[in-house]
Order: sequence, then C-alpha cells, then structure tokens
Amino acid sequence: ALSVTPEQICAAEVVLTSAATVNAATGGSTLVIEGGLERLLTQDDELAFVIAHEAAHLFVGDAGDDRVDDRRDPSRRSRMEQQADALALRLMLRAGFAPEAASSAHARIAAARGPISRLLDLHGPYMSTRERISFLVSEAAKARAEHQP
Repeated sequence: ALSVTPEQICAAEVVLTSAATVNAATGGSTLVIEGGLERLLTQDDELAFVIAHEAAHLFVGDAGDDRVDDRRDPSRRSRMEQQADALALRLMLRAGFAPEAASSAHARIAAARGPISRLLDLHGPYMSTRERISFLVSEAAKARAEHQP
C-alpha cells in the first residue's frame, strides 16, 4: 500500500463572466475568462489554450503584485507572454489537449477584435498576430517532440 499526501502548490479560481468582451486575464490568484471569448472559441482545445495560458502566468508568478513593473514594460511583458504561451502548450499536451489549437485560437481571437485592430495589427506589447501564430506553431511542434516516449 502506498499513502500519498497531496500538497497544494497553486490555488486559483476560474471565473467565467457574462461580458461580451473577447478577453482573458489573470489577477492575483483568479483567472477571468470573458463570455465573448468562451462563445468565440467553440473548440475545447482552443479554449484550453486560453485557460492554460492564463494559468501559466499564475504558475510562474506573473500575476503577483511584485511583477507590476514587469507587466508595464513592453519588452518584459512580451517575454512574459512568450513564456506563458510556451508553458501553456506543454500544459495542454499533458492534459490531453492538442497544442496545435493554440494558433487557430489566437487567429480567431485576433480576427474577432475588429477591423481597426486587424488593419493596424494592434497587439499591445506582444508579438504581431503573424509572429505569434508562427511562434505558437513552432512551440507546439517542440512540445510534441519533447513529449515523445
């Protein structure tokens, strides 16, 4: 007989709002998924990417009060987003979701943000839509290769 005592290393609350906004965020220990995003991403694998991305921010400590300056600095924020994307794909794979769905999820999110955002490729301090999709495709392949038995 084997007795295992569980150890809680991360506690988080996931909140689904009724807002029509296509967005998700992490603050403190809460992951917020806006209703518009949940309605847009009808494939479980795509929604899993968003949840895994926000959870990754929580797991690596990006959501803490001590990281406010990092979140405000475009260069550091961009690195935080890439790190969250890379970890999210690996979390997805371990949970049985297809990491390849991340690129289609991001494409759908970018398209849903409106014609002005698409025209100007407004992406905040992150990569452009095209660069991020390329990054996600590449990282999904790396995650698959790492996961091979």
